[in-house]
Amino acid sequence: MARGWESKEVESQQAQAEQARGVKKKKLTPEEMERVAQRHLVELDIARIEREMASTTHPRRVAQLQAAMNFLRDKAKLIG
Repeated sequence: MARGWESKEVESQQAQAEQARGVKKKKLTPEEMERVAQRHLVELDIARIEREMASTTHPRRVAQLQAAMNFLRDKAKLIG
C-alpha cells in the first residue's frame, strides 16, 4: 500500500513539473493577453444573455436579447 501511494505522489509531482514547463513556454504578449481577456468577457456576456433568454417571454425583450447575442457573436469572431 505504501508503494502505491509513493508512485502516485511521484506521478503527481511529474504532472506539476510538466504544467510548470508548459506555463513557461506559453508567454503571451500584452496584446495577446488583452485579446484573451476580451474574448473571455464576451463569452461571459453571451452566457448571461443565454440565461436571460431562457427565462424571458416578452417578445420585445427576446428581440433585444437576440440582437445583443448577434452583436456579441460578431464581436467574438473579430477578436478571434
